[in-house]
Amino acid sequence: MFLEILFTRAILLVIFVNRRCVLEKQFLDNVASLVGTKIISVTDIDSELAVTFSNSTKLTATYWRVSGERSRRFSSFDRNQKYGLESPIDTTMLLQKLFAGQSVVAAGFSQTTGDIWFSVDGQKVEIFNFSSYEVWEIEFGDGSGQLSNYV
Repeated sequence: MFLEILFTRAILLVIFVNRRCVLEKQFLDNVASLVGTKIISVTDIDSELAVTFSNSTKLTATYWRVSGERSRRFSSFDRNQKYGLESPIDTTMLLQKLFAGQSVVAAGFSQTTGDIWFSVDGQKVEIFNFSSYEVWEIEFGDGSGQLSNYV
């Protein structure tokens, strides 16, 4: 009896691990499939970045950073900050200027940190996972998706 229970638990563990590996591969493949898509819309409203891609993928995030050759670095922490400027920083306007209509040339996911990133023509957006809470969410065109606490 004991061996039967042990064997059953071992089989369930193998099924769970295999299913997780399949889901991880599907997730990584879906992130990689962002390459070649266009950014349809990008906004930063009510403390949430929202990006829609041409393959119907939708990404929302609380913490993010933009870096690259075509602009100064800015992040979710700069939203509506004045920093001695004439007017507060309009992150939505900056994001739209840099990314709307652009094609994604690279995309990835860090299994160590849980960060997602994508690049367009000399600019990179990094979506941060600072905690084990749901600070980003991605829903792919095929209906699958993940939350940042997936890592």
